[in-house]
Parts: sequence; C-alpha cells; structure tokens
Amino acid sequence: MNFTRETRKTHKNTLIKEVKRISEFLNKKNITQGDFYTYFNTEKAKPGEYRSLFGSFSSLKKASGFCKEPRGNYFIQKKLELRSIYKEIALKNGNRLSLNIIARDLRKSCTSTNNYIVTYFGGMTKLCKSIGCVFDSKFTGIVHHGNNPNRPKIAKENFKNSILAIASKHNNSISKKILVSDSVLSPISVENYAHFYYGGCVRMCKELGIIWIPSDRGIDLKELNMLQDIRKVYTSNDYKITRKIYQDKGKYKLEAIEDYFGSFGKACKEINIETESLVKATK
Repeated sequence: MNFTRETRKTHKNTLIKEVKRISEFLNKKNITQGDFYTYFNTEKAKPGEYRSLFGSFSSLKKASGFCKEPRGNYFIQKKLELRSIYKEIALKNGNRLSLNIIARDLRKSCTSTNNYIVTYFGGMTKLCKSIGCVFDSKFTGIVHHGNNPNRPKIAKENFKNSILAIASKHNNSISKKILVSDSVLSPISVENYAHFYYGGCVRMCKELGIIWIPSDRGIDLKELNMLQDIRKVYTSNDYKITRKIYQDKGKYKLEAIEDYFGSFGKACKEINIETESLVKATK
C-alpha cells in the first residue's frame, strides 16, 4: 500500500493505539503477534500494515513503548544448567561420555535424555565437543560395586538368573520400581551390572527376552514433544513459523500449547525462535 506523508502518520498512530489497547485488554505487557492479529479491531488501518510502516512487529511494540524481552532467556539458562550437569558426569567417568552413562547417572530413560541433548545441544557429538570430553557410544562407565571397591563382582549368569526370576513374577516384565521392590541389590548396583554386562537395562531386557517398562520418563515428555513439534514445523517450512502455519501443520492444538507455556510466542522463545522477525504474518 502506498502512503502519503499524512496517511502514514495517521496509520502509524492507529497501529500504536491498537497495540496499547490490546495490551491493556489482555493485561499483558508484551503482546504477541498472534494476539495483535486476533484482537485487532479498527477499520482505520489494517494489521498487516505494520510491515510497511515499522518493518517488524518488534519495532511496532518498541514504538508503542514496550521493551523487547531478552531472547531465549529460559533456553540459555537451561542449556548452561544441563552443560554443568553433563560435565560433572563426564568427570566422574574419566572424561568420557555416552548416552547410557548420562541416562543411568540421572536415572532417566535413554529416550528422555536423548531428547534433551538433541534439543539443547544438537546431539551427543556436539555436547561432548562443547564440554571437552570424549564421546564413546559403547562406553558403559566406571562400575562401582557399593562402597567397597574390593567387593567381588556378581557373575553374569547369577545376575541374569536373578533378573529372570524377578521378571517371571511380573508377567515377564520389569521396571525400575519392580527392581527396587524385588531385587536384593540396590537400584544403582542393578543399573551398574546391567550396563557392565549388557550395555543398559533396555538392552539387557531385549537380550533376555523380557519386557522393559519405562516407568520413569524423567521430564515432562508432553512439554518436550510440543517444543520439538514446533521446531519440526519451523524447519520444514523454510524456517518460518506463525500461529496460522502451526495451526495448519502442527500436531498439537494451539490452546494446549498456550496452557503449557502461556502463549505460542513464549513456546517459540524457549527454542530460540522469534516468530515476528522470521515470517510475514498471515491473517
């Protein structure tokens, strides 16, 4: 749209007033682009005009007197926290790491642990490079048999028979809770032996022909899946995302995402995506 000098000024003021009105109506200091399009209510201007008049939605909010929130603040803090945890685990294991070692130390499932590593670091290789340790996918860690280093190891056959005996009482299946209640060994000792002889509890169950029940999934898996689905839509759509694009292509309902994160924009910020600066808004 071509603006004259006078109409440009008038339309700018109209858009600024709408941002302030919507912010007051929603009781939010920093409204999202989705909020702006949803609650825009004037015939004196069109919401999409902000691109021509201000260049970006962030510039429009700044002109309206709202400061831009720090980008990806939660994401950066969480990444630093995880980096410190993984570094400590690596040092306990001779500065070597594998996915199984991290999962065992944190008592989380391998799937949950891998999801976090991929989301925040891009994979095990990049994680190990960032904390200066050796990545060894087959490394099962330094095994500690209780507090006494001279305590003799349990033979593999005896350990195998004890696990099979426990599984037989629970329809040929085991979980961490079952092992805690039924095994004479401590949970840490069971995990140590499972990693030492089989490479982990899941691999042990596969080899022994029993079912592993992942009762301890660690993090809020649904929350993580939502973030991963947003990133999947974002990357598959030429690194562009809006509420409309996600509504058409995403797996989850926008209402569910907003219940978890407060707004779609906040969910995007957690994985370092700025919706308004990466794509032209759609009605």
